[in-house]
Amino acid sequence: DVPSFVALSGKMRLFTTEDGTVISSLNLESITRVDKYAKDVFTYFAARNLLTRLLQPDESNPAVAIARENYELDKPAYFEMAKNALESIKD
Repeated sequence: DVPSFVALSGKMRLFTTEDGTVISSLNLESITRVDKYAKDVFTYFAARNLLTRLLQPDESNPAVAIARENYELDKPAYFEMAKNALESIKD
């Protein structure tokens, strides 16, 4: 049925090019239809984990330094994304 909620699973891979650019890719392995409850549970835990990481001191996680080198880190925007995700559950 369209529209449907789906869960995607696959393997994440990172490549570093000769000039040092990091490229990420996802090799899709399966697509599974899920119900709204499963989608809401996933959304809740994803938002909770995002907020946990955002509230940690940056120095406590060595991965933060790597992320800062490769991505723009806009904490207020990520807090807003988590808020929007949690608000979508109550709909």
